[in-house]
Amino acid sequence: MVIDPDRPGQGTSTGSFASISAFGKDPAAWFQLACAGMSGWPRFAGRIGGDVGLRRAGEVRFTSDPEEGRRLTRQVADARGRGYSIRMVDADEVARLLPEARVGRVAAACFAPNDGQVQPPLVLAACRAELEAAGARFVGGRARIHLDDDGVRVEVGTEVLRPRTTVLAAGAAPRCCGPGRPCWPPAPRPSTSPPRLAWRSRPCPARACWPRPGRWPR
Repeated sequence: MVIDPDRPGQGTSTGSFASISAFGKDPAAWFQLACAGMSGWPRFAGRIGGDVGLRRAGEVRFTSDPEEGRRLTRQVADARGRGYSIRMVDADEVARLLPEARVGRVAAACFAPNDGQVQPPLVLAACRAELEAAGARFVGGRARIHLDDDGVRVEVGTEVLRPRTTVLAAGAAPRCCGPGRPCWPPAPRPSTSPPRLAWRSRPCPARACWPRPGRWPR
């Protein structure tokens, strides 16, 4: 079963550039997770079948602002220190990599040759086809998730579900499961054998649900 407030895949995914990259991801656990995602995309694309627009043409980033240039230079140094394939490039190479772009002044630039992207509409269509073939049911509405002595309880509309496995794909709208219960999404914690990750969550105080109504954390 897939539960979505609107038609599945019509939220953030429709406006995404779908960049496949781990550059600039902090803390380290997020970087490790992004690297695992990068390496897993070819396998996932093959599993859902069809052309999803997966390509590895690399990613160029540049800035004309000197302060932002220094920040970009530090980010590249940090990424290279983690073993990430990325390098600084000059304005001439930026022009070569982006022949159709009007770049202008370049204070700093970098190129990550292994970064890539997919086409969100193609990915969404392929995933939906796989789910339908597997007999999945699509339900519209907002899910309310509870944790009790019997495990996870999901309420959507008038339905009450007791799933064996629950995947919280909340994106930019995570929810609290209630006072004294773990908040979702939990914080990633690296294991002893990267890039695998364990997950860690902490109970939510009674008056500290996240996000609080009308407010977002900074």
